[in-house]
Amino acid sequence: MTNVTIPHPNDVLAAIAALRTRENGVERSIAEWRSLYRAKLADNRRRPDIAIFTGFVNCLLERAMVGEAAFRRAQAFEKLFPDYDAVTTANAKKALKSAGYRWGPENGAAVIMAAKDIVTARGFSWEKYIRRAEDHYETDFQDDDFRKIKNVSFKTRDLALSELSDRFVAIDLHVIRVSSRTGLLLHGYGDQRITTDVSKGPGYLFFHGLMLNLARRTGWPGAGYSPGEIDRMIWHFGRTMCNARPDCRRCPLQRTCLTWKRRQAHGTT
Repeated sequence: MTNVTIPHPNDVLAAIAALRTRENGVERSIAEWRSLYRAKLADNRRRPDIAIFTGFVNCLLERAMVGEAAFRRAQAFEKLFPDYDAVTTANAKKALKSAGYRWGPENGAAVIMAAKDIVTARGFSWEKYIRRAEDHYETDFQDDDFRKIKNVSFKTRDLALSELSDRFVAIDLHVIRVSSRTGLLLHGYGDQRITTDVSKGPGYLFFHGLMLNLARRTGWPGAGYSPGEIDRMIWHFGRTMCNARPDCRRCPLQRTCLTWKRRQAHGTT
């Protein structure tokens, strides 16, 4: 380890900021996607309660992390859930069937109704819930009632919270791949949970801690990049440049990426 210069997250994020990527047919630079994410966070918190709820459960139901499927569900929820009284098992199944939910409308409806029970309980408010989540972000808010719902994982709950708070991210393949290839993963070296297997709790929580560590190294909070911003930027980079077949010869991270340096050293570039 002493001969390895681990890339600084500020250098990595600055290098990829100008790269242009596409999502749902829209092209922007990664820096612009970052700014859009920050603006959407503020907007999401100001939405009416029922809109926050439908957006939240939409994320809780996500399995393949496919934007188009989530968009269809959002449309169905907006149409069939104008208020909490309309959130019934029958309407939930109808919405999921119309959106082509592949993991069983019955299972999805059960998640929706369990979430409704939480948010309509006496004393619940989204403002208080978000504040409590952010108070416990260091340990990924494990004592969360939404996490106790059957079929709700850390990843889907964190995806839901990431729409309301930049302290939470849903760790996916792109984050794992880019962190491993570039060497950012080594900022978590020494953590006994270190792994690239996030299918189990300890591995997922390791990456949660890694993202917080990377954010702090950039100067966050107060400056730098929040965990949510880092996640969004790496996600776009991983989908576009550092994907399953990385375009290393055009990559803006050649000066810092440990995989590129290893390939150069072994003459495999």
